[in-house]
This record gives sequence, C-alpha cells and structure tokens, in this order.
Amino acid sequence: MKKVFVSYHFTTKDGEFNGFGNYVGKFDAEGYDDIAKFILELQDVIANELLHKIEKECQVKVLYFR
Repeated sequence: MKKVFVSYHFTTKDGEFNGFGNYVGKFDAEGYDDIAKFILELQDVIANELLHKIEKECQVKVLYFR
C-alpha cells in the first residue's frame, strides 16, 4: 500500500457550498494500470467522504495528486 496526497475542488450539487480541500489516503499501486481510472476513483472516494462529513452530495475534481 502506498499513500496518496490529493488537492481537490468540490461543489455541492445544490450549489450551496464550494471550496478546496486536501485528502490523504492509501491505495494499491499494483491495481492501477490506467491513471484516468485512478483519478475517477479518487474523486468518488472523496465525494463519499464529503457526503458523510457535510451530509450533501458533491461533485469533486482532482486538481493535483502525488
């Protein structure tokens, strides 16, 4: 397992909130041959965490990761 650091922008689907954030997580580097799929999955994971934190559905865009 490797760590990933992500900077992202989010907007709630109702347009009430938007902003920037950072996410630190772990991933299995062996399971990702396609970088686009990796980024899309990161966006889904972050959106799910935001759903639990602010209780609103969000659209997330990854700006930077390493």
